Amino acid sequence: MKREALKLGQEILQIEKTANELFANKSISDSELQRLILKSAENYGKLRYIHLTTHLKMIGILSQEQIILYNTLRGYNTTTI
Repeated sequence: MKREALKLGQEILQIEKTANELFANKSISDSELQRLILKSAENYGKLRYIHLTTHLKMIGILSQEQIILYNTLRGYNTTTI
């Protein structure tokens, strides 16, 4: 998860940086702005999916006691993921 998440996160940051720079310089077309925003949103969705599916996979791996600790470390006070 970490490798995939970092890669997508870096791609999102680069897309956003490019869009912001071109926008600030008034050198971006409407279609290019739309393309960059949609690509960023698509990558963010993939990142969110990777993150949440990893948490779901933990249910089948951890014991109930480990799930409680896992949730506590994540800042939750529940007994389920």
